[in-house]
Amino acid sequence: MKTTSTVFGALLSLVGILTLSENAVAQTVINVDVHSLLQKATISFSPSTGSFTEGSTFQVPVVINTEGKSINAIELHINFNPNQLQIVEPMSQQSIIGLWIKPPVYSNTLGTLKLTGTVPGGIVTKSGLVANITFKAIMAGNTRLSISSQSQILANDGLGTPVVTSFGNALYTIIPKPPDGPNTFSETNPFKDQ
Repeated sequence: MKTTSTVFGALLSLVGILTLSENAVAQTVINVDVHSLLQKATISFSPSTGSFTEGSTFQVPVVINTEGKSINAIELHINFNPNQLQIVEPMSQQSIIGLWIKPPVYSNTLGTLKLTGTVPGGIVTKSGLVANITFKAIMAGNTRLSISSQSQILANDGLGTPVVTSFGNALYTIIPKPPDGPNTFSETNPFKDQ
C-alpha cells in the first residue's frame, strides 16, 4: 500500500509540475498590432483646400507618401462634381509613374477620372507626384474631390500585395466671377480696349 501511495504521490507531483508548466506557457502572450505589420501609404490632393474664380483653370497635384515602404503600382479612381468642375488636362508629363498601363480615362459628364500606372523597380517617397490634374471652375459654390475606395496601391514585393492606403479628400470654393467693367464706346475712339 505504501508503494501505491508513493506512486500516487509521484503522479500528483508530476501532474502539478505539468499543470504549472502549461500555465507558464499560457501566460507567455505576445500582442502584435496587425496594422503595424501591413504596408501603408497615403494619397492626397495638394493643396486640400483653396479658392478659385469661376471660369478659371487651376492645377491639383495628386501626391503619395509611401510611409517608408516600396510600392510599384497605382490605380486611382478620382471623383468630382461635374456641375462645378471639368477636367481640362487629366495629367501632366511629370510623374513618379514610369509606365502608364492605360491612358487616363475621364468623364466630365459623370465626374470621374481613372489613372493606372506602374513604377518599374518601385519607389519609396514622402511626396511623390502621381499626377497634376488641370480643372476648370464651372460654377460657384463648394466642391469636393475624393479618391474612391476602389483605388489601390500595390507593394514592390514581387507578389503585388495590396498596400493599406489612406485616401485624402479636397474641398475647394469656387467664387463667382466678378462682373465685367463697363463697356465704353466712342465715335472718336473706335478701339474698345484703349
